Amino acid sequence: MDGMVTVEHGREAALDRLADHVDAADREVILLTSAGVVEALEAELVAARERGVLVAVLFAGGEHLDPAALERMTSVARRWDTAEGGLNIAAFDGEASMVAGPGALTTDKGLRTVFLTDQFFEGLAFSACFGNFWPVAEDLYTADPEPLPRTFVSLRHAACTAALHLRAGRTLTATVEAIETETGEQRTLSGQVINARQSIVSPITASFPLENSLILSSPFGRVSVGGEGAFFEDYGASEVKLTRRE
Repeated sequence: MDGMVTVEHGREAALDRLADHVDAADREVILLTSAGVVEALEAELVAARERGVLVAVLFAGGEHLDPAALERMTSVARRWDTAEGGLNIAAFDGEASMVAGPGALTTDKGLRTVFLTDQFFEGLAFSACFGNFWPVAEDLYTADPEPLPRTFVSLRHAACTAALHLRAGRTLTATVEAIETETGEQRTLSGQVINARQSIVSPITASFPLENSLILSSPFGRVSVGGEGAFFEDYGASEVKLTRRE
């Protein structure tokens, strides 16, 4: 439900609620925080990865963080030490977000952490992370792309997966259930994936932080497919099936 706001005071309460959000995610977990918070959420992040969630983490510090543990916890990870002691930002499933100031998740001073269940604010959290911090951070780890075929309800996840397969020289086909942006007509659309525009995995191919789209060669010509509610692309997809073409 959009519009729900919860405020937690203190580290333990905030970490408990953050862990609950990670547990509930079935598409995406985006996290910008300190390495200590990442370590505190290890069990929840590993479980999220095991159920196929896209987990993108940017953390500060963590020089002694076990690389093997990081690989179990994340789909893609970056580090930017300048972020130490700064903002904490999280986004979940395109629907919920978290914002906390310096020290809220690392000290026992009773500082506020705000959780919002609202698509608009989730978009702002995503944009803040990938527009301001992600591009300047050190690229640490990117998991191998998921085996195909696979059906995605997250266009972000589909675009990241497609980008990694295309980078490896593979040919992909996408079948999407989508609404034509201009007319509102529902369509099932198939075509070869000729580009994936996204801001999560390297190389970043999006022209702005919220751009996550697939470019298809389809029976209707070259078309762009974004997620649900897309307005920039030709189509907004509720479901994307990616298939590798041998």
